[in-house]
Amino acid sequence: GNATMSISGQSRFDVWDGIFSSDDAASLSVEASNMTIHSGSILAHGFAVAKVLEHSSLVIKSGNFVLGGMSKFMLLSGSEQLVSGGRFHILGNASYVGDVAAIKVIGIVNGTFGNFLIAGSTFNLSNSSVIVESGEARFYEQSVSSLAESVFNISGGNVSAYGSALLQFDASRLNAVS
Repeated sequence: GNATMSISGQSRFDVWDGIFSSDDAASLSVEASNMTIHSGSILAHGFAVAKVLEHSSLVIKSGNFVLGGMSKFMLLSGSEQLVSGGRFHILGNASYVGDVAAIKVIGIVNGTFGNFLIAGSTFNLSNSSVIVESGEARFYEQSVSSLAESVFNISGGNVSAYGSALLQFDASRLNAVS
């Protein structure tokens, strides 16, 4: 429903072997704190909204980060997100906003080939960085991705765009290393 969860004040929130899921109009706020999924996934659907701000960290040590529906995720003000050994997928009409943020997606963990996928959704970064290691970066369908004064680094994988995907770079860089 309209459930709200707030983690603040240098707190820690840990999930072991499970899925953290939000749906409908649920909201999540992580401020100056750490949220870690040790083995599992974060799934957001419906009209869910999540904010990670004030130098917080959102870590998935082995699992997936998937946004769908009309959900919205914001990584702000010096915060960072790590997805290790799984998928970073922004799907449907979901939107992702990063401002002064750092995103890292690492594949080949426990034999899982990770990837970064933006499909039919929006992905906007400003003054931020993305690192994709040992994985693919794919932009599909009618997705719109915009990077302003940001850097997108990928190593050990490819960058590909299909359909009507739009990528916009403003004072930004895309670095691909085999």
